[in-house]
Amino acid sequence: MKTYSTILVEDEGPARRRLELMVKEHPSLTFLASFRNGTDAIKEIPKFKPELLLLDIQLKDKTAFDILGQLGDEISSKIIFITAFDTYALKAFEVEALDYLLKPYDESRFDSAIQRVIKTDKKVLNKEIISILEESLLNTTKSLIIPEGNKDYIFQEDDIVFIESDRYYVEVNTLTGKSVIRITLKSLESILPKKFLRINKSIIINTDFISQIDHKKQSSKIKLKTNKEFFSSKSYNSKLKKVFPKF
Repeated sequence: MKTYSTILVEDEGPARRRLELMVKEHPSLTFLASFRNGTDAIKEIPKFKPELLLLDIQLKDKTAFDILGQLGDEISSKIIFITAFDTYALKAFEVEALDYLLKPYDESRFDSAIQRVIKTDKKVLNKEIISILEESLLNTTKSLIIPEGNKDYIFQEDDIVFIESDRYYVEVNTLTGKSVIRITLKSLESILPKKFLRINKSIIINTDFISQIDHKKQSSKIKLKTNKEFFSSKSYNSKLKKVFPKF
């Protein structure tokens, strides 16, 4: 039975490890490598020449379209996009893309996407689908998935105002309520997009909600659009000033 040599690109640690396991356990796939950022993917993928590429649309350093654009004719892989944007799936089928894995997905959905790849010779890498997906990316709110054991909590990025830690738990404060999840702030920080900024030992804020910053040498006062106020600690204050030097 033919197996497809496979590379995956996913920057969220738990999601990447889970996807690696699915690939390794699937009888129709051969795992080659995984990458956590677009820069490494662009550098290494041509060396492997994979038959199948599992590619997250929105990475922290690049988008899938940045990667595909720079690789150009260096790859001829079949591609399955991974996304937290629900509108992407509809757009993809309009142009007959191979398939999408919409987060959070399970093993059954993963297998159905792989089977579709196996049954068709068509590749998704064309200007039409890239153009449609790029346009959708600019107009879509991304979902944020926070893992807790075998469960996934799904939020809209734009709804999260700030996140507060309490040892091994975090409290995610949104515009409509709160959710308590068992995960350390350090682990959560590693999977959050760049717009989420840690300002002290226990607080991460969504910088889109900042309305005012009073910069001080040791600690700055941060006011959010919800009127919530926080203070940055000395160790995080320099980073805050670099992100917002003239706020």
